[in-house]
Amino acid sequence: MRPTFIGFETARSALNLNQKSLDIVGNNLANINTAGYTRQRVTSAEVVSNTYNTRVAQNKTDTAGEGVELTGISQTRDSFLDKRFRDEYSDSSYYIQASNMFSDIEGALGDANDVSEGGNMIASSIQQIYQSLNDSASEPTSSEQANLVQSSFSNLTQVVQKISSDLDEVAGQEKYNLSTSIEDVNNSLQKIAELNDAISS
Repeated sequence: MRPTFIGFETARSALNLNQKSLDIVGNNLANINTAGYTRQRVTSAEVVSNTYNTRVAQNKTDTAGEGVELTGISQTRDSFLDKRFRDEYSDSSYYIQASNMFSDIEGALGDANDVSEGGNMIASSIQQIYQSLNDSASEPTSSEQANLVQSSFSNLTQVVQKISSDLDEVAGQEKYNLSTSIEDVNNSLQKIAELNDAISS
């Protein structure tokens, strides 16, 4: 025997589902120009016979057609494109960070092709040494030329020390950035773990 009010329950479940579907459609339309928004859709399934209906009904066919139920709201996404996006975004972040680091190193070393004052300091210092040695070769007994040679080598030593100090500073900054990033990741993972605990409890 078919339960008396099962028809009303079937209609009610259909109305509830379609109302939620209209809400989702309206939300999709409202966010049509929202950056990063992903279209949503309602997923549904047939209502499974409950204990009461099974007890009242004479057979399984009597409890068929009990309506529909909302099983969830999913996003219309392409899993392949999502994976590609995550991979490319990860690679992009890596290359951006590497580019910033190499820019800092380049700033410390200078342009290898620029031997002018304020350019590549090592190349400029070596050029000064080469010039002073050539001048000294033409006047080997000149104390002034000898002092210039000594001064040029001393200048190269100072340049190398400064570059070493600048590179140490770059390395220290990169280590600090890395430790900060690790701390941010750990904090995010902690929040995710707390959220999972809250959902499961």
